[in-house]
Amino acid sequence: MRANRLTAVAVYAVALTALAGCAVLEPNTPELPPSELEMCAMGHTWNVDVADLATQVLAVLQENGIAATAVTGAGTESFAWSPLGDAVVQSDYSLTILVPAADGQVLTVSQTISGTSIGKAYINGTVAIPRNWDATQLETVAVADLGGVVQETVPFAIPRTTFDDKVGIEVTCSGTSMSTAPRGEPIVQAWTREG
Repeated sequence: MRANRLTAVAVYAVALTALAGCAVLEPNTPELPPSELEMCAMGHTWNVDVADLATQVLAVLQENGIAATAVTGAGTESFAWSPLGDAVVQSDYSLTILVPAADGQVLTVSQTISGTSIGKAYINGTVAIPRNWDATQLETVAVADLGGVVQETVPFAIPRTTFDDKVGIEVTCSGTSMSTAPRGEPIVQAWTREG
């Protein structure tokens, strides 16, 4: 009787070991291949069209009732986007806005955007989903000057030309051209691929 019990316990232990071995041998679920959009947009470094940003900022200001007559842009911004979703945006550009004021004076607003933003950005369909965005090293400074006198504040909101992880970003990409459009924002960033 005791021998039968020992045999049953041994068979049970062997069966458990065999089942555990089967679990180890289960195949992994294969990863989905990258989409056309991912292959086009990710794995490259992109440079923004600063002059195009200036043109859009002028249009948005005028739509919002600001009598701006000109916006010029200068400088650079790059967006390095790895195949794994790591994103680094290096900004060093300025926008200069001219608005006629009373007595023939001109209000000049100069905005500079400089520094580095980092995070992750994964594409789902046609939308990039930014995550863990760190813009603590990015500085945006705007100064208004009226007739050579620096003003305490800028008297209007300047349309935002950067992005973060608060909203998804609509992405299009073809060849060496890419656009990013944060949802709910009027400005679309136009990029050209390096190399």
